[in-house]
Amino acid sequence: MELTLKSLTLSLLRRFVSVPSGSPPNRRKRTNGKRSAKGYSQLDNEEAILGSLPIKKPEKTLEDLIALMTKNGMELSTMPYKHQVDGFFRSGGRIKFAQLSEQGTGKTWILINEAAVLYKIGSIDSVLIIAPKGVDSNWINDEIRLHMPKGIKYTTALFRSSSRQHQKLALGKLLGHQMWDFAFEEDLDPDEEAKKKDLGLRILCINWDAISTQKGWAVLEEYVKDHKVLCIADEAHKAKKHTSRRCKALMALKPFCDFRRIATGTPITNTPFDMFGPFSFLDEDILGT
Repeated sequence: MELTLKSLTLSLLRRFVSVPSGSPPNRRKRTNGKRSAKGYSQLDNEEAILGSLPIKKPEKTLEDLIALMTKNGMELSTMPYKHQVDGFFRSGGRIKFAQLSEQGTGKTWILINEAAVLYKIGSIDSVLIIAPKGVDSNWINDEIRLHMPKGIKYTTALFRSSSRQHQKLALGKLLGHQMWDFAFEEDLDPDEEAKKKDLGLRILCINWDAISTQKGWAVLEEYVKDHKVLCIADEAHKAKKHTSRRCKALMALKPFCDFRRIATGTPITNTPFDMFGPFSFLDEDILGT
């Protein structure tokens, strides 16, 4: 059993994890010189939508990243470490990707800057961040303000089931309503509707428990409707149990998310099956099940 656990874990990590340093992992399984029919490189097969972004050349440097930002009218707000540059180029432009670097290595920086590039090239117009309670407000108040590249106009809102007045107004603005719980188009305020046209990149943060509530789901439905969405499941191990309400809600969101990211420094807390829920959100066939 120990051998099976070790081999399965190593296999998954080699195939899908963003490796912060060293040579790129071998992601292809070949049979008689050809790629296997099932393959272990589904992520590699995704079309890179960032144009010339060198998805398969993680050895790209900070200078390459700065050039990419400049080309798209942006400027880095904070300078990344080498492993963050590496992680950015590995994940950039893929439909789905898992950021499983250790805690404290700067996965948030990668995700924010990747979202900025995807927005600038027109691939997304909205970001949905699902995070533990407390961490979700940290995204809004600290991380996004600190790391969002200069040259990006964005509007943020934080969902709380018992939101204060200013939070309700911010959420209403993001959804195009005067208040977050207005459900009909005729309730739109003309001024708010005008503002809606120039919100820039829309960013909504919601906690893991809220996504399975009636109020939370109503907001999510309104938010993702008719928009191009990047969904970031932060601390994705919170949805490790595939029968949990959190995981079921996450899977229900999947069809509305054009780009999907999971991020956690502890993908396996007990058994390899902890990865099943989060990886199913990326791709139900990603583990060959």
